[in-house]
Amino acid sequence: GAYYNNKEACQGDDFEWKETGARGIDAPECLPAPWNRDNHLGSGTTGEANIYQWTMPEVETESTCVFRIRYNISTQDYDGWNTFADMNGANSPIQDNPTIDIGSGINLKL
Repeated sequence: GAYYNNKEACQGDDFEWKETGARGIDAPECLPAPWNRDNHLGSGTTGEANIYQWTMPEVETESTCVFRIRYNISTQDYDGWNTFADMNGANSPIQDNPTIDIGSGINLKL
């Protein structure tokens, strides 16, 4: 089956989009990332890795969960302010709206 990350695409393929509440748990913290050196995988101001101690909430019933985490990388080996994906031409690794096989015959639409 297909999985959707937005209501319009889900309903556009005649599926039902469902939303649930927070299940009585607090909202996650939303914090700015601490400073770290470029290309040093989170080496902070102390010279040690920046970390975040995260406690995952317990869920009473079996359910499906969406977990999204981002890792952005900054680098100084090219002019990031004046380099764009369209400069790759036909060699670009970027695709519009790909469908990814995540195993067991399950497709994820991005």
